[in-house]
Amino acid sequence: MTPDSPPEREVSEQEIKYFDLMFKLLDENKVRYEEQAKELLLSRTMKVVIEEHVGLYRLDRVGCRFEISHDNGETFTNSSRTHLGWRKKDKRLYLPNFFAQTEANTIFKED
Repeated sequence: MTPDSPPEREVSEQEIKYFDLMFKLLDENKVRYEEQAKELLLSRTMKVVIEEHVGLYRLDRVGCRFEISHDNGETFTNSSRTHLGWRKKDKRLYLPNFFAQTEANTIFKED
């Protein structure tokens, strides 16, 4: 380490658990996430159930927004957004990762 380089950061146990969960979800639900991506690309909005919560995905020209409802879809809060690019091919490629990330966020916050 040089004097000008930033100090190395310790990876917390929580971070390890979160990323393990996200990659596990991506691996186990790959086919479902790919189907959801196709559906979202057609409909532009999609509701999903994650454990006891309702999630809402909204696709726009260059990205996707996710909002979660803790009251059975009455109100949506805690939004997350990702940039996916203009091309449908890029969106189809990156949406499954975004689905795994948002599902992991929702499940992880409950633990």
